[in-house]
Amino acid sequence: MPTFASSDKQTIQIRASKQRVAETLSSPDRIRELMGDKLEHAEKLDEKTLRLIRKPVEEKGVRFRGEQTIRYEYNGNGTITWKTISEGNMRSRGEARLTELDENTTSVEYGELIECDMDVNRLLAAILRPIVEYKIKTGISDHLNRLKLALER
Repeated sequence: MPTFASSDKQTIQIRASKQRVAETLSSPDRIRELMGDKLEHAEKLDEKTLRLIRKPVEEKGVRFRGEQTIRYEYNGNGTITWKTISEGNMRSRGEARLTELDENTTSVEYGELIECDMDVNRLLAAILRPIVEYKIKTGISDHLNRLKLALER
């Protein structure tokens, strides 16, 4: 089964306190809210862990429904990390480093890697690879845009 992967690193500024940004990026409840319409199902397992089932996406006749369980950690000093802790067809890991620019503005250095296992043959995998990698990268950007919009409301 081919694995498709992509990553992205971005730095954005959000008009919100460092504490509020950290709480949002490390809270399963807030992550679930941010992902909203992208999810078929989400279940908070504990204060640090979220089980996600994404709505299916289809490309070139191939349908993918990502499933993973993610654990979020906040070190209390501006760094949030997360990684998939389950077996499944999707994995992610990432880090956000927060820097307070002033009491109401935070710089977020965000990096994430996402991998997806898709049940397709090698020929179709070669056709799909650039499409899937592009969708993963744009999905990361979309997530950051949702974060910024939610916190700046």
